[in-house]
Amino acid sequence: MKKKQQTTPDRIRIIWVFVLLILITLAAAAVLRLISVWPKETLDSKLRGSIKRESAWFAANQTPAGDFVYERFAGTGEIKEGNNIVRQAGALYGLGQVYAFTKDPDVKQTLEKGLEYFRLLTATVSAESAAITHEESTYTNTTALVVLGLVEYMESDETHNTTENLEYLVRLSNYLVATQVSSGAYVNSYNPKPQESDYNNGETMYALIRSYALTQKQEYLLSVKRMANYALHQYGQQDFNGSFFSWGMAGFSYLYRVEPDSRYWEFLSGSADKYMNARGQGYERYLREKKNNPVIPGASVFLEGVSHIGWVAKEKDPVLYRKLRRHVELLLAHLLQYEINSPYGKYKTTAESVNGAVCSQITCETTRLDFMQHNMSAMVLYLKFLK
Repeated sequence: MKKKQQTTPDRIRIIWVFVLLILITLAAAAVLRLISVWPKETLDSKLRGSIKRESAWFAANQTPAGDFVYERFAGTGEIKEGNNIVRQAGALYGLGQVYAFTKDPDVKQTLEKGLEYFRLLTATVSAESAAITHEESTYTNTTALVVLGLVEYMESDETHNTTENLEYLVRLSNYLVATQVSSGAYVNSYNPKPQESDYNNGETMYALIRSYALTQKQEYLLSVKRMANYALHQYGQQDFNGSFFSWGMAGFSYLYRVEPDSRYWEFLSGSADKYMNARGQGYERYLREKKNNPVIPGASVFLEGVSHIGWVAKEKDPVLYRKLRRHVELLLAHLLQYEINSPYGKYKTTAESVNGAVCSQITCETTRLDFMQHNMSAMVLYLKFLK
C-alpha cells in the first residue's frame, strides 16, 4: 500500500507532462497554419512601392533646366560625367507611363518640367515639322521618345489635349514620317550620312502608332504599316534581335489593335518564341537553378516587349499569355533586388541621392537614367497589361 502511494504522484505528473506536450504541439501547429494563411505583401504591392520610390528619384535628380542627372556612382552618389539625350527623352516616356497609371501630382510636375526642357530644344525643320536638336545633333529616336512621353501625358487627362500640345505633337510626328525611306525603315541620323538603327525603327514605329490614336492622321498609320512590312521581312527572317524587340513589339501590339492582321499576330507570337529561346529560358534557369548567366538589371528592357506581346496574347492565345505573365512575374520579383536602399534590395548606401535608383550592373558600381526608365516601364506595363 505504501509503494502505491509513492508512484501515484509520478503517474499524475507524467500524464500532465504528456497533456502539456500535446497542447504545445497543437498550439505550434495552429501558429504555423496562421502564418501560412497570414496576408503577405503581394508582388503587385511591392512593384507599386518601387514605382513610387523610383519616380521620386526622378524628381530628386531633375536639374533646374528640366533634364535629369544621367549617371551616379552608387556607393557615394557622386555624379559621373556623361549624358545621352536619347535616354533623357526616354525618361519622359517612363514618367508619362507612371503618371498615366498613378495620377501622382508630383510625377506630373516632374514630367511637365521635362517636357518644357525638350520644347526648348525643338528646332523647326519645315513649315509643318519640327525635331529635337541637341548640341547640333538631331536623332530621330530622340524626337520619337518625346512623342511617346507627350502622348502618355495627353492621354492621361483630357485637359492636356490642348491645341498647343496637339499642334506640337503633329509637328514632331510629321518629322518622324519624313525620315522614312523607300524600304519602310526610318533614318535615325543624317550626319555624316543617313544611318538606320534597329532601335529607332522600333521607337519611331511605336511613336507614330501612338500619335495616330490622338491625331487620327492616316499618313501616320500608313507609315507604321510600311514599317511593319519592312519588319516582317527584315526582322522576321532573323534570329532574336534585342535592339528592335521591345520597341518593335510595342509598335506591333498597338498596330494590331488598330488593324488585327494575322501577320502581325504571327510576328508577335514568333518574336515571343525567339525571345524565350535566346534569353527568357536562360533567365528562368538561373532563377530556378542558379546556373547559366545571372539576370542582369538590363533584363527589364526585354520585359517591356514581353508585356506588349502578352497584352495581345491575353485574347489570342491564353496559354502563351499565362506563360509570358509567369515569366514577367518571376523576373520582376528578382529585379527588385537591384533597387538601391529599398526594402527588397541587396544594395545599401548612405547617399540619399541614389535612394530608389536602379543599379546599372549586377555589382552596382553605378546607377544610370535609362535603367531607371526601363525598370519603371516594365513594372507599369505588367500591372497595366498582364493583370
